Amino acid sequence: AGAIQDPMLNTVRKKLQPIVAPLDRHFNRGERNPLVITLQKVLHQEGFFSGTAFGDIYGPKTEQAVTRFQVATKIIASNGDPNAGILGEKTLSALNRAYYLQQFSAPEGISGTIRAPAIHPDDLRLVYFTR
Repeated sequence: AGAIQDPMLNTVRKKLQPIVAPLDRHFNRGERNPLVITLQKVLHQEGFFSGTAFGDIYGPKTEQAVTRFQVATKIIASNGDPNAGILGEKTLSALNRAYYLQQFSAPEGISGTIRAPAIHPDDLRLVYFTR
């Protein structure tokens, strides 16, 4: 089954993408982009980026944090892997999943509370009803 080609649905997807899955591209070392700060904050919350001096440059510290994240989540086998520190599809998906859970999960110890939108970043398909 192919993707639904509905203009309204595609518009909604485009608007939701930055909210539920903001990390959508690779950064080259030394590249400056405001999304690098989001990346660093996600990595920090997951315990892979130390300190709180976030910046918009994809530098060695961020690349090393991405590599540690990749090894811990078994995206790569070791920091010597040729894909270490590269934001490929699997890494971006895992980071967006972490971001989503950080943003929309209920605080620890609170049950029965839902803060999440009804859309998961891995499944930006919406069901809507027409008359």
